[in-house]
Amino acid sequence: DEIGLTTKDGGAHLVRLSRNGASLCGTLVHWLEDCDSRDGTFPVPFSRRMVECLAAALEQLVHTEQLAPLGDFSSPGCELGSLRHRALIFGVMATANYLDAPQLLQRHIGSLAVRLFFKGRSVTNLRRQLDVSPPIGGSSQDHREPIFTPPSKDSAAVGGDDVARWAAAAIGDDDTILSCLAWADALTLRTLKLISPAWRERARELLGNPASAWRQRLGAGEDVWVASGEWVQVASSILAALATISAALQSAAVDERPTQVAIACEHLYENVLPAFKSLGQADRQVTLPAVVRPCVQILCHPVFAALVAADDEVVRAHHRTHLQLLRHWASEQLAVVDPSVLSALLCGVDVRALATILAEPTYYLLGMTRTTQQEVAVALGGLEPAALIPAAAELFALTRASGLALNALHCDAAFDLVARLIRDERAERAGVDGAFLGQLLAERLDDGDIEQKLKLLCVLQRASLLTALPLTCASGICAVIRTLRHNATGVYCDLTKIVALLGELGPRVLLQPAVLEAMMDVGPRIMRGPTSVAAWGSLVSRHLFALVPSEA
Repeated sequence: DEIGLTTKDGGAHLVRLSRNGASLCGTLVHWLEDCDSRDGTFPVPFSRRMVECLAAALEQLVHTEQLAPLGDFSSPGCELGSLRHRALIFGVMATANYLDAPQLLQRHIGSLAVRLFFKGRSVTNLRRQLDVSPPIGGSSQDHREPIFTPPSKDSAAVGGDDVARWAAAAIGDDDTILSCLAWADALTLRTLKLISPAWRERARELLGNPASAWRQRLGAGEDVWVASGEWVQVASSILAALATISAALQSAAVDERPTQVAIACEHLYENVLPAFKSLGQADRQVTLPAVVRPCVQILCHPVFAALVAADDEVVRAHHRTHLQLLRHWASEQLAVVDPSVLSALLCGVDVRALATILAEPTYYLLGMTRTTQQEVAVALGGLEPAALIPAAAELFALTRASGLALNALHCDAAFDLVARLIRDERAERAGVDGAFLGQLLAERLDDGDIEQKLKLLCVLQRASLLTALPLTCASGICAVIRTLRHNATGVYCDLTKIVALLGELGPRVLLQPAVLEAMMDVGPRIMRGPTSVAAWGSLVSRHLFALVPSEA
């Protein structure tokens, strides 16, 4: 029971395909449902050779439910890199797209095309193969842009005679190129960005478009990165060792626990830690993402909670250090992964688990510039705002007055993380202790980004999270104002923003004697600079006294 497929070659010859084979293709299924005649033929606008290759692959899927090894679609005696072979591979892919063939078949053909014509090739080699001239002015920075940079909105950037020549001679339409490249790894796609503006846009379309076939593979958990075998091996060794230590801590034989833990920790120290030195040069965009999942598993492993409760006789000090070094290594890797990649790889459960680490006791390691908590805060700080929403409760818990919370929020990265989330209206702010955070803000008003801290105070005020400003807020604001007097140049613009933010805090703050005194004290000093008397007077009246005319 077969159907006939006519090809663009014409003639009476038909390509025969069984009904079972046709049932694997969406286009043919719809045609069969609408076809009145069992003897009807379906026109396919591709050459007979391409249609025959596809039909043979479909029949193989029907009978074996799997495909032959890569390369079986090549013409006998045909040189792999020749135009004829290239045209055949991409022609079969175009035919598969046209007939809506099953994804398994498209993956098979696309992976073959990537392996033969793109993967592992240098920029020079690819330009020569694709018949592309080096762009005038070069594009050497394209490999440094974020891996998920979206495609350009300028349609002119996609065009190019080089692409037209290669596509017309070998592939056909642009959709076929993208269908094949959807099965490439991240390194191959990043290399294609350097070929020409047109190839850069193709790579961006796959990497930077969340709806692309490549990003769908990423979301499904497929391996799209260039994983170093050594990285994966080290991460696997760590997880296995942590499982052994966790089992030893829960061993029923209490007397044997110290020995079992010691043996497992020494194994880590002698066999795993030395491998760390060779892991520092991994590519943060296309190699490091392959170990994000193991790193999260290491950081959030339950053995670290067990360490806190374990007696020193069971887990000795130097063994604790060995384990914390491992955890610190995992946090360092997360902190340097491309933030856009991390946002795509971490799910809400991961983000919540990482956020809870910020409130854990800090373990300082000799020679490390940042603690594990600081590294985790840096990693989370690079995430897109929407990715932090699931962890709002865990992060807002840091604002509740406690020793651990105070310690965590004195880490600038953690403080900025909580501040960003509070400013996001999508986050549920019910868990924020406004009084504690306001007190912390007041103590740090003259430190770091003054404008951002004042903005956060205003957000707390507007959200009714700050029922009463801390008493130290006035002294903090005075310190802010007085620090401006040492730099008259450009002060007017900065002071305008700051006084406007002070105005949002309301008259109770503005009419405090210390604040008014600070304003009067700094005014004459500013007027000696480029700011005029009229401008200063307007500033004060507009942002201070206009708010409280009766009291003034």
